Amino acid sequence: MQPLDEYRVVLDGLRTPIVADAWTLPSDLMDALLIAADEQTRQAQQHVTDTCERVIRGELSALTALYADASTIGERLLRSATRQIDRTRPHRADHLQLRVVTEPAGGQVYQLVWTVRVPYGHRPLASIDDTIGVDLGVRNLATLADNSSDWHVPRQTTTWDLPAPDPDDSHQLLIHAAARRAVFERHRADLERTLQQILSYRRAHLEELDYDGMRDHGRVPWAGEAMQLSGASSLTVWVQMLQEVTGTKVHMVNPAGTSSRCPHCHRPCRRISPFVVTTCPVHGDMDADVVGARMIRKG
Repeated sequence: MQPLDEYRVVLDGLRTPIVADAWTLPSDLMDALLIAADEQTRQAQQHVTDTCERVIRGELSALTALYADASTIGERLLRSATRQIDRTRPHRADHLQLRVVTEPAGGQVYQLVWTVRVPYGHRPLASIDDTIGVDLGVRNLATLADNSSDWHVPRQTTTWDLPAPDPDDSHQLLIHAAARRAVFERHRADLERTLQQILSYRRAHLEELDYDGMRDHGRVPWAGEAMQLSGASSLTVWVQMLQEVTGTKVHMVNPAGTSSRCPHCHRPCRRISPFVVTTCPVHGDMDADVVGARMIRKG
């Protein structure tokens, strides 16, 4: 498989680009993927150069071999290799695979799977001896709470629904990938800072997302797609993937009822539309997302 750019990969033997959701990668890991592509590009270019030199020396069999290799190296030659390995940052996206997965809405999409070498010390080791609770959502991409404070990662755009592209039209797929990435880019910097912040804690309690429940819930059936589009749900994936690097112990928490119970006295609370405020009979009105984060922190 040959990544062509941030949106496209090409499988050997297929001339039509397959658009993969590579748009939710932290930027340094995106670079790792493209570094691997550039290395393959350099290898392909060197292979062509070496083969042509053999042809010049009179090895006509090399010419036949060059044409036989055309289907596997042709797309690589269209790239300009610009990235070099910086061994202080993640690099070498090895063992790249493409698989088909089912989205929360039920549609099937392509997903890239790979391993990345993360240099020791690139991600700071978990050093804060506390537990952080993480509530994910749409109004706020994430709300975090530790023992003494809480804070939000607000949504930066109101776009959460895009028309479905024709799966057989590569041009529509490319436009769709570009549109999705544009929405995600509005949130990328905040999400990456939040990822670093979560991984600095020794313990992280994360909301366990229930996409079926979101879809079947009458008030917010679109929440799952909105959270994926903004990148909110990617936080869970990356924290789980990088916990071994930082030493953070991750615990997934069922969020059912976490926004409707007081984190101070644990009494049942009221949440009235538009569901942004939780009202405790003892402690009064509280931000519903903060309540959820604090209850998730309790596990």
